[in-house]
Amino acid sequence: MEIDVIDSDLTPTGIPHGLQGVRFVPEGLVPRPAESTLLGWRQLPQVPGPQRLWLLGAHGGAGVSAAVRTFAAAGCVAGDVGRAWPVPNGRPVLVVARTHGRGRSAAVAAARQHHSGYTPPGTELAGCLLIPDGPGRLPKAMVSEIVGQVSGVFPRTWVLPWVEAYRLADPVTDEHWATPPGDAVDLITRIEHDTSGPSYEGAQSA
Repeated sequence: MEIDVIDSDLTPTGIPHGLQGVRFVPEGLVPRPAESTLLGWRQLPQVPGPQRLWLLGAHGGAGVSAAVRTFAAAGCVAGDVGRAWPVPNGRPVLVVARTHGRGRSAAVAAARQHHSGYTPPGTELAGCLLIPDGPGRLPKAMVSEIVGQVSGVFPRTWVLPWVEAYRLADPVTDEHWATPPGDAVDLITRIEHDTSGPSYEGAQSA
């Protein structure tokens, strides 16, 4: 599958900005993934909330809690659904994974689960948010696998910048969360914009 690189510049990890992949897969084309890789479903309380989108962890330690705090600090309210697909309530879902081997395979499995029809009916898969598992550039082999495997099965793939200040932070217990750097704020603003198109707005108002 040919991957369209929207922006020519690279993130500090070496992964290109704004990777675009597949949005729709015909029914029956993607086989059901292994039972052990399937994420469960979660019925969320039917109450109005400010969340613009849901963040779903593809694996343990994906960094969803930290991502939710970072999004909030950047002015975008995202909901944490843990590791279970939310029964749709009009908000798109963003799969979160780390930039290591486990994160790569778990993200691909989550996308396959969706494309094979084993997510709640009506689920809007917005894309994948990759969180660096460390500072600096990734090995070339990992960049190649992410570009070739992960970004190809998601509508969009974004990479959140590494923030050293968050390494010692606890997103569950810390009252204060450091303001993310400008490039992280810009990225989150872009994600919010890209997941607020007509299809999502229509779903939210339904």
